[in-house]
Amino acid sequence: LPARDGRHPASVMSLPDAPPQPYVGRRARAAGRSAEAEVDGRRVTVHVPREPVRAVAVLLDGEMWGPVLGIGDTFDALHADGALPPTAALLVHTMGRRMEDLSCSGAFVDWLADVLLPWAADTYGATAPPEGTVIAGQSAGGLTAAYAAHRRPDRFGAALSQSGSFWWPDENAPDGDGPEWLTRAYARAPHRPVRLHLEVGAQEWMLLPENRRLRNVLRARGYEVTYEEFNGGHDYACWRGGLATGLTVLLSD
Repeated sequence: LPARDGRHPASVMSLPDAPPQPYVGRRARAAGRSAEAEVDGRRVTVHVPREPVRAVAVLLDGEMWGPVLGIGDTFDALHADGALPPTAALLVHTMGRRMEDLSCSGAFVDWLADVLLPWAADTYGATAPPEGTVIAGQSAGGLTAAYAAHRRPDRFGAALSQSGSFWWPDENAPDGDGPEWLTRAYARAPHRPVRLHLEVGAQEWMLLPENRRLRNVLRARGYEVTYEEFNGGHDYACWRGGLATGLTVLLSD
């Protein structure tokens, strides 16, 4: 498993009962193209398919998914198998400002909706209706993905949250609103026309109860939600397979 910032890569042992990851590390013959860009002062890695775009996926922590993990190859393999409609991937670099951007920041989500998506449409023809636009993230990014669907369902009709930090904010937050704010927001707000896919590791003892509670609230409120628990931890070795699965759940025809 590659690492970033000059750190040593990690070895991954996958036992026979591990969830399959058929799209990890596979290269398709008909490859899309990738490019680096700066949008309004933010770095973005873009991967577009060879065919006309029919769906858009915004991936947070894009500097990990793009240059390090090569998620473009996964998208190409999904396209080659017909498991995913031609999807443009917008990989937003967030690791230098995660605490600012990935804690239910309305300003950041509005930037994604009102600046990034129009830029991708103008520059790459990457446009899709809300139901064909998914936002995906892990940990604090998973929290933000679910928040984006709650705040801007007009642009993000689907959210993929992996190991979402739904405990946020902690009990010492200065606003005094208490933990699991987003779960309570979904419980009390009018229903949004969005679909969600949640996954969390059975070994993530700090996240498992909170993810289960959000799942229960979403189901009680009538949301279309799919939910998976994998036998693993807070780890890109697990997330890289779950990301492909979640995208197919939310975007496949």
